[in-house]
Amino acid sequence: MKLTSFLKNSVWAFTDKGIQALFGVFLAIYILRELPSDEAALFINLQVIFLTFSNIVHGMALGPMVKFYSEDTTKHNFVLASFALNLIGFVVGTILLVVLTPILSSILQLPKLIDLMYLAIIISFFSLIKNFVSEIYRAKNVIWIYSIINIIQQLSSLVALLWISFEIGLESAEQVAFVILGGVLTGLTVTFFILLFRGSFKAIKEMSLGFSEELKKIWDFGKYTSLSITLQHVYDKVDILMITSLLGVQEVVLYYAVINFKKVYDLMKQIIHILFFSTMSKLWYEKKVEELRDFFEKIIFSTTSVLIVGSVFLFFSADFLFDVLYKNKFPEGANMLRIFTFYALVLSWNTTGEALLLALNKPKSLLAVRVFSSILNVIMNYFLISYFGVLGAILSTLIAITIVSIIYAYQSKKEIGFTFIGVLGRYKDSMNLLRNRR
Repeated sequence: MKLTSFLKNSVWAFTDKGIQALFGVFLAIYILRELPSDEAALFINLQVIFLTFSNIVHGMALGPMVKFYSEDTTKHNFVLASFALNLIGFVVGTILLVVLTPILSSILQLPKLIDLMYLAIIISFFSLIKNFVSEIYRAKNVIWIYSIINIIQQLSSLVALLWISFEIGLESAEQVAFVILGGVLTGLTVTFFILLFRGSFKAIKEMSLGFSEELKKIWDFGKYTSLSITLQHVYDKVDILMITSLLGVQEVVLYYAVINFKKVYDLMKQIIHILFFSTMSKLWYEKKVEELRDFFEKIIFSTTSVLIVGSVFLFFSADFLFDVLYKNKFPEGANMLRIFTFYALVLSWNTTGEALLLALNKPKSLLAVRVFSSILNVIMNYFLISYFGVLGAILSTLIAITIVSIIYAYQSKKEIGFTFIGVLGRYKDSMNLLRNRR
């Protein structure tokens, strides 16, 4: 399968996730510059909580729905089953958050966390509904609608942030949380009108209440992916929680200033899942293993090339970025960012290998890797942060993702038989693409 066939969707996906990444970077820079350290640390940890909550529910119901519905979009009951699991997951998650919040607040030494947890729950609920609809369009490969919904959400959040800043003044984590909530509600409103305009509500007539088989199939798949995402968030976010607990709010703000640029890399992670996961699922479903292998190699080469170019820019502009963006507030952060840029060398292997395992219907294998990587990262973070402070968290991230990427590469090679020579040889596809676009 030629990557040129993805060009139209690529433009939408890159625009969507590009705006999301830029807004995320801008938001982080703004709160680190304008908010007191304790309020900035409060929002950083609150964001970790509501993103984790939303993504776990996503992994339980929406991820499996995208896989099964993209294989055959006439099976509408997968949509109904996914919605039911979404609501169940939200209720259970809300109960757990209410119970665990006082414990988290004590461990993180953030007493205001208890007062703001209601916002994390509200944001997660409306995000759940908005994401449910947008993921249906992703499953049907209508990427432009999926992207429009998310773009409007990000732009409306940006407008709200600027309005509050100029009219009232940004002073607290609660204000920032309301900015995020406003963006989600705007995105949800646009989603409703898109459904109405396209007559998508008519599909409800083709569904039936007898969706127990679809519910079981999604749950059998989703229980592994939701647990995997839980562990992925432990893997990704334990550094922030641990630095807050062990080193305090000043150090977590410094660390966040560095890994803020990780959003540039997260952009590529999301692009891979949005553009390529449903196609890999379909190729495997149709037993086109050779075509899937070629497709995998093309993804690895093209995305890694883009990541390396971006990392070279970050490496050489680190001092300038920290001076200008953070008002030289974190001078020690520039060299930490340079170390972090080596993340680009292994990220695509990690993300594409993960997507491949899901496409091959192997959520158990993914879960096993996540269990191992989460335990590894928690242990390394504890010892490296204790000895090296903020730098230890960066080193832990790089070591852990390298080990996990090697595991994914090994499993991918075993399943579809790709070769490293084949990956390197994909430069020819890139050259052909450039020639054809002249």
